[in-house]
This record gives sequence, C-alpha cells and structure tokens, in this order.
Amino acid sequence: MFSYLLYLTRSSENLTIDGMDVQCIILEDEIHIGNDEVHKPAIVSDLYFEFTIPETINYKEKECPITAIEAYSFYKTNITKIVIPKTIKFINSTCFENCKHLQTIIVDKENPNFTVIDDALYSKNKTILYKFPYEGDSFDILSETRIYSDSCFTWCTFTGFTVPKKILSLGTSLFSYNEDLKRIDLRNTNLKYIPNRMFIGCKRLEIVDLPKDITAIGSQTFQGTAIKSFKFPKTLNFIGKGAFKNSRIEEVELLETQVINITDKSFAMCNSLKLFRFPDKLENVETNSFNGTKNIEFIVYRGSNYMNQSVFECFPYAYITYKYPGKWFLGLITDNLKEEITYEKRKVSYGGRRF
Repeated sequence: MFSYLLYLTRSSENLTIDGMDVQCIILEDEIHIGNDEVHKPAIVSDLYFEFTIPETINYKEKECPITAIEAYSFYKTNITKIVIPKTIKFINSTCFENCKHLQTIIVDKENPNFTVIDDALYSKNKTILYKFPYEGDSFDILSETRIYSDSCFTWCTFTGFTVPKKILSLGTSLFSYNEDLKRIDLRNTNLKYIPNRMFIGCKRLEIVDLPKDITAIGSQTFQGTAIKSFKFPKTLNFIGKGAFKNSRIEEVELLETQVINITDKSFAMCNSLKLFRFPDKLENVETNSFNGTKNIEFIVYRGSNYMNQSVFECFPYAYITYKYPGKWFLGLITDNLKEEITYEKRKVSYGGRRF
C-alpha cells in the first residue's frame, strides 16, 4: 500500500488590489487575502476605506482567482465597505474582528457560498451567521441559522440579546466590545462551555442568564464587564485565565462547584471583590490569580492541597478563614492550626506566631 501526501506551494507576497497594498498568500493556482500571522491585518492603513475584491488578479502573467479571506485580514482597520466576488470559497470568521466602522458588506449574487441578508453576512444556506452590521440595535433571527461565528456581534449597539434554543454553536469573542450590551440571556441554549473572550470589553454588561449544567468558562470571557453578581453552577469545573479580570464582581461562591484550579489572573484587578469562597475540591491556586485585587476575605474549605503563599503577596491585607485545610495550605501550614489566619505585610500570622 502506498500513501501520497500533496504539498501545496504556499508563500506570502504583497500585491496591489483595488489600489491598495495587500498581503496575500500565494498558492499554486489561487490567491488568498491575508497572512499567517495572528492579529496582523493584510492591509495597513489608518484611513477609512472601501475595498472591492476582484474575481482574479494577474500574478506572474497568469490570471489567478482570489478564493479566500484569511484570519484577521482586516483586523482593527477602518474599513467601511467590502465587496466580495463570486470566487470566494472561504471566509475566516475573525477576518473582520474589531472592524468597528464596517457598515456595508456586498456579496456577488452568483457566489455559491455566501450571501447578505439585511446587511448581515451568512453562509449561502443561512445556517451560519458570519458578521452582523455594527450599527444595528436589533436583530431578527433567521429560522435557518444554527451557528453564530467568531466575533460576529463585536462592537454592535444593542442593549440586550436572547440566544434562541435553535442555536447550536457560539463562537469566540462573540459579543466582544459591545459597549451598550447590558443583559444576555443564554437559558434557552444547550451551551456547556462559555467561549473565550465572549464578552470581553462589554463594559456595561451586568446580567448574564446562564443555561443549566455549564461546565467551563473560557479565558477572558467576562474581562472588563460590569457584572457584580454571578451564579456559579455546581457543574462548573473550569474557569479560564483572566475570565473575570477587571470586572466589578463583588462575591464569588465556588464551594459546591467542581473547580479544582484557580487559574492565572482569573480574578485579577477585581477591586469590588470582597468575599471569595474557594471550592471544596480545590487543588491549586496559581500565583497571579488575584493580582491587583485589594482588601478581600478568603474562605478556604477542606480539600485544599496546595496554595502558593505568593498568591496573597499582592494584598495589603487579606483575611483568611479555613476549615479542614489540606497538608500544604500556603505551603507552610499544617492541619492543626487555629480557625483564622491573617496575612499582613507579607507575613502569615495566627495565634501570635509568625512564619
């Protein structure tokens, strides 16, 4: 038996398209707009601009079709309008991320893969929503739609949103930097995981109605939000890095959850946070989990196996109450300590003794 691997020639080159200098990926017989670098746009410009993608471009005396728009192709640019030809077969869902001035998307009617309805970009069969116009303050759900792609509602202006039951998948950064969003309702969904950066930068977001049985919250999901209270479900087993960083959360109750690790910067810079109850199954707290958060009371329950002392070094004062701590609580303290431990001026003290 023989197996064959097909290796496509892939290179990067700047080409002139619609009068602009555009980074492109060159394949054997087709061209993609974009590059292979994260958060690096294909077009570098501080100006507001409209962009029309031609069906083909002459490259080395050969007419090559433009068939794809790669990740971050227009990231953080001031593009206001884009025209997509019938030759485009693939659009990466992050290609328009943080393009807060994009108001108009036009797709050739003969394109077999994509279409525009009410200014929103969809797959041709309407099952995937790729991009919603930033100026929209309301949204009518198409009956065929099942997937909200990455970043499709970033910088939108609606104040509330209910995700219908028929939606099967939500992308990362979905509502990021929607500065007017105050409430989101996910209760009708079967969502088990809240994706990374889903609400990052939603500075007015106060209320999130969750579905039952959420098991994980992604990285930076609620970073920079106005959330004050949050009901952590018992099924929760993971909170990602920076998940609640710089939010207004006031109290965290994790006792009955399945969380075993408090990840890096997950509650950093939460200056409204006053009370934190660690989960019963706690195994580890990473060093910078609460970096920059001030004046907080911790309650630690049985099952804690390891908590690095440096976790608390960023606090001018932290008050810790524990019950049945594990052997390596703070890396220093054994099972026969008294009920209360205070941490002050980078020294652990209890009962008149200092470490």
